Amino acid sequence: MSFQTRRFIPRLVALDDRSLPSAMISLTGSTLSITGDAGADNIVIQDDGTASGITVITADGTWTATGDVSAIVVNTGGGNDTVEYDLTGDLTTTRLVSVDLGKGADAFTVNLNQHTISGASTNLGITSSGDGGGDALTLNANGATVSPEAHMSVDFSGNAGKDAIAFNYDPGFLDQGNVTLTKDQKH
Repeated sequence: MSFQTRRFIPRLVALDDRSLPSAMISLTGSTLSITGDAGADNIVIQDDGTASGITVITADGTWTATGDVSAIVVNTGGGNDTVEYDLTGDLTTTRLVSVDLGKGADAFTVNLNQHTISGASTNLGITSSGDGGGDALTLNANGATVSPEAHMSVDFSGNAGKDAIAFNYDPGFLDQGNVTLTKDQKH
């Protein structure tokens, strides 16, 4: 009887990429949707003020709009998230920004400093809702102006938790155009 010796040779098999992005970004029509995960998301939205001038920066890289954007909807989910909206040029089109921070100690900062919201049909609407946890919601609008024919509204709601809401702007800012600032700081 003869025995055959089989020799085992280990081999390495490459698997498909299994990485999971921390934020999903999609543009449907003119609505840009950014959806985070259960971890601590860090999202920066840069807006040059034109219809298609939106760039989103996350841990996964940079995404740039390929079409006109009139609405930005952010839902970060759980985790201690940070979202920043930076207006980097004068806004000449309508932009509605809605941020749901979810549970966790989250931060949302809006930077409009030194820029103008202008045009007869220009509307900048920003809403943000925290959830459980101590959230920090901040509007920085020092040196910003809203022309008389434009509209701007900011509505920050902290909901449950010990939240900090701040509106930073120069005196007279509210008198320059149609501006409404609302905060609901429950605790």
